[in-house]
Amino acid sequence: MRKVFIGIAFMLLLTGCIKRPWSPTPTAEHFAPSQNVRLTLPEGWMLNSREDVLLVTRDGILLQNVIVAAVHVDDELKYTKKKFKPGMLPIEQAGVIHDNMASNPNRAAFKVLSKKPAQVAGHQAFRSEVTYKDDDGLRYRGILYGFMQNDWFYLVRYMAPERHYFARDKDQFENIVRSMRLVV
Repeated sequence: MRKVFIGIAFMLLLTGCIKRPWSPTPTAEHFAPSQNVRLTLPEGWMLNSREDVLLVTRDGILLQNVIVAAVHVDDELKYTKKKFKPGMLPIEQAGVIHDNMASNPNRAAFKVLSKKPAQVAGHQAFRSEVTYKDDDGLRYRGILYGFMQNDWFYLVRYMAPERHYFARDKDQFENIVRSMRLVV
């Protein structure tokens, strides 16, 4: 019975009856309404826009991914009890998001390599670089930008295996950050 179900699902997928969540990135500026942002995405990448997060990848989410998220100050983070508060300084915001990442049980040897002030979409922000190892011991490296506007924390994050992929797509990520604008 299970084989029949899998066969039917496979056939439906092939015929297009099941919607695929990924689509090519638009050639023009992209509007992500759930995150309240407009940004230019790299050509040839794939996009998955869900209610909670905008996810973009070139070769697959385990090889590199960019996440754009908007977190309300009342929302609980998955791995930490720390919360965002209106009026937090960017360095305090970085502390909250770093604690959430460090507390993730699927990330070992989490380390913050750098943390400094930045500007994103005309807002005072932080920029940090981090590393961690996954369950298989593969070392990932990431860049995070974060800032607050009113009761919302905005995160733009890039993650990729440190060898090869991180350096290869880093500039594409920085272009995404430079293009980002809040929709007001």
